[in-house]
Amino acid sequence: MQVANEQLKGVLDALRLEVKPFNIQVSMIEPGGIDTPMAQGEPNFMKVSGRGAYINLANNLKRLFVKATHQESPEDVAHTIQKIADTKRPKSRYVTGHGTKMLVNTKKILSDNLMDKLITRMIDRS
Repeated sequence: MQVANEQLKGVLDALRLEVKPFNIQVSMIEPGGIDTPMAQGEPNFMKVSGRGAYINLANNLKRLFVKATHQESPEDVAHTIQKIADTKRPKSRYVTGHGTKMLVNTKKILSDNLMDKLITRMIDRS
């Protein structure tokens, strides 16, 4: 999942540069935990992801999501999108959600190897 996220950032950076001459602005939102059915431990999440090679990860993520006390509502994310749309010169990236800024800033100072260990430990301890 992390690889796909980094690839998406690269695509959006390229798109932002490509459409800039047409006065089109591209922004990315990096949300934290969002209060969705998956975050609430919806049974379908476990039905789809809770078997095979991913069973341990799915169980740990389910516990982590259910334990999270500070999750944004989808409306909070929509508010951020509206704020970006209303801004004349939006930033290229917006970070939302409890703890997400800390995680994004931590990624800037830790090596990939240490960041992987940190995230793995967070998931395994859930």
